[in-house]
Amino acid sequence: MKNLLDEIRITYLQEPELTEPTLVVGLSGVGNVGLIAAHHLIKNIKAEKFGEVCSPFFIHPLAPVPAMMSVDGVVEPMKDELYYNEEQSLIILIGYYQGSTPESYYKLAEEIGRMCQKFKVKQILTLGGYGVGTHGIPRVYSVVSRSELIDTIATHDVVFQSGLNGPIAGMSGLLIKLAGDADIDGIFLAASTEGNYPDPRAAKEVMLRAASILNIEISTEEIENEIKMIEEVFQPQSEEKPDRKDYLSYIN
Repeated sequence: MKNLLDEIRITYLQEPELTEPTLVVGLSGVGNVGLIAAHHLIKNIKAEKFGEVCSPFFIHPLAPVPAMMSVDGVVEPMKDELYYNEEQSLIILIGYYQGSTPESYYKLAEEIGRMCQKFKVKQILTLGGYGVGTHGIPRVYSVVSRSELIDTIATHDVVFQSGLNGPIAGMSGLLIKLAGDADIDGIFLAASTEGNYPDPRAAKEVMLRAASILNIEISTEEIENEIKMIEEVFQPQSEEKPDRKDYLSYIN
């Protein structure tokens, strides 16, 4: 019997042969922007699942105690998933889970770093949301691992803020720092979002910028349908919310 208290581990269902791939990361966070963007990117490029990330520190936000999931009546651990597309030389990490303690975030980042070494990843692109507390047209912001990347990434219609900004919470920031330390190009894209509900409109903007950076063609038809569905449910309460000047913005 496997020890459920084992450290974070990645199980490979197969090991694709990729040439200097880019790792795209879309995990649950502010407005689930990164998660939604990664989901639609996977569907667009017909990426294939090749691995699972499991951790004793993965905690479901609605049940903040150790738990398992039921899939078609069969118990499964909480896990993130890895997908790949050989033609685009892409690896995509997607999931609802990051960590439950500060140390567990660093441990997960270290494990992802080992995976990057294994597949000789040349670039890490993390996707997320920038919580601003009000509804509006999403703007896409970026942070990179080294200043030399700014001029190139800025051509993809993203904003670089001057001065001290943040915090960039969770894996989105940690993996960009990891990239810089490992001489891998690291790029974080975050779309502004109200922050309290799933925001496919912000996710669409992040996905489009990511596709531009990766030089791949994508369709927005499915995410446009999701935008209509989500906004029919959540838009009324968002419009009633007053403009809050004191809202503490954060990025994830």
